[in-house]
Amino acid sequence: DAVDIGAGFLSDSDTLSNGKANIPAAETTIVLESVGQDLLVFLFSSVVVTLTSNALGTTPILGYLVAGAILGPHGLDVFSNAKADVELGDFGILFLLFSEGLEVSSQ
Repeated sequence: DAVDIGAGFLSDSDTLSNGKANIPAAETTIVLESVGQDLLVFLFSSVVVTLTSNALGTTPILGYLVAGAILGPHGLDVFSNAKADVELGDFGILFLLFSEGLEVSSQ
């Protein structure tokens, strides 16, 4: 499923003859700003969780899960574009698996 970055702003007249959408610049800017704000929330929460877990001497993985539950759609719902945030979350899972793979001993 593709990420929705402004299809809701389209009307029938915004579709070009080749079937591709012509999304106006103002709507694209609004959507990109919301994704940018969501990305800043992701980064800020990851920094807070990492610093807190280092101060407590624990692994930050549990903190990331708790922060995601608090900030996500079933908690405070601070994110504006849920589909884009799912894609960002998938990248988070990839980074998590990569970092755990680096900690695995080859012996």
